[in-house]
Amino acid sequence: MLYEALVKVRTLEQTQTKSDLSSINWDALDQNDMDALLDDFMDEDVPLRNKYTALLPSYVQTFIEKQWQHEYQDITDFDEQKINLYSYLETDFEVEFKELQKINTFKGIITFETGNFPFGGLDRFIMVLQAYKLVPEQCYNGFTVFKFHWKSAYEFEAIELPEETAEYLKSFKK
Repeated sequence: MLYEALVKVRTLEQTQTKSDLSSINWDALDQNDMDALLDDFMDEDVPLRNKYTALLPSYVQTFIEKQWQHEYQDITDFDEQKINLYSYLETDFEVEFKELQKINTFKGIITFETGNFPFGGLDRFIMVLQAYKLVPEQCYNGFTVFKFHWKSAYEFEAIELPEETAEYLKSFKK
């Protein structure tokens, strides 16, 4: 589901998210409605908000907004965060999923590569996985293997694992 969403996020055309002004009955609009419609059309963030709503499943949106409420307790309007997150997924999320190895019904290993470091940020990457109900337990960030201790659905502590890091790095020397 996450992979499919990322493909859609990165390939959806900008024009598919703008309103089609040719289908509007302009004669039936009062000046306030017309002004609001034109403001929306001219607002360059509208396509990003529309894509966010159209492409991210409702359970992902709910998780993300609850995570934001937890993180930004004084913010009630998350429009700017939605735009930032969508932009992150569309252009800054430089992660390529290579393999999904199923261990059992509830556990698997996702192998991924990054285009660069920090690929939009490890914390945000972990929260995107968590939003899709992929709860990370361990991760190699390019330098160190970390084990995640989840304090809540939205907070984790990353614990460095030097022995696992050494073993992981040895696997590439073969």
